[in-house]
Amino acid sequence: MYITTTILIILIFSFSLMANLNQRFYFSHLLYPYGIRSIKQCYPIVTSNFIHASYLHLVINLLLIYIFGNELERVLIEHDRYRIWVFFIWLGGSIAGSTTDFIINRQKEQFHGCGASNGAMALVAAYLSLDVDYFLKFYAALHLKHTFILALVIMATLYGLLRRVGRVNYRSHFVGILTGLLIAYLIKVISS
Repeated sequence: MYITTTILIILIFSFSLMANLNQRFYFSHLLYPYGIRSIKQCYPIVTSNFIHASYLHLVINLLLIYIFGNELERVLIEHDRYRIWVFFIWLGGSIAGSTTDFIINRQKEQFHGCGASNGAMALVAAYLSLDVDYFLKFYAALHLKHTFILALVIMATLYGLLRRVGRVNYRSHFVGILTGLLIAYLIKVISS
């Protein structure tokens, strides 16, 4: 496991554990746009990405961050790029998704959100776009290129967004994907 991904996982796990053990802590860091607007405290746009509604929610997000954060960190190191980019990609996707939720749902009293999914989707997209010549080990037997896998992730997210499948916030996931792609592009430009 690489250091940046490990630190990110420890931070998210610790915050989520504190939030699940302390309801006051949980609600003070939950993304609640209607409340943010009235009390004018914007920190939940960031902190809501470190807490989770359930342990299953936490495990799924940590698994995505573990797999794609480590792979992305490996790719960055191989190409003499700074591994701290993993954190900035995750944070950028997280903040972009939460800000989108805040803007769109600021009038809705019932809306609230939390979880590291926006940032995890940014890591998935950045990894798949930065490491175009490398096959994911999980899909190696299927011989799927990253571009195809990325297209599947985007299509599944758009399908969920348009069909409003379940309670998953596909809009912020999609914003996370776009942010990951944008930051990956900036990394390519900066390193060229």
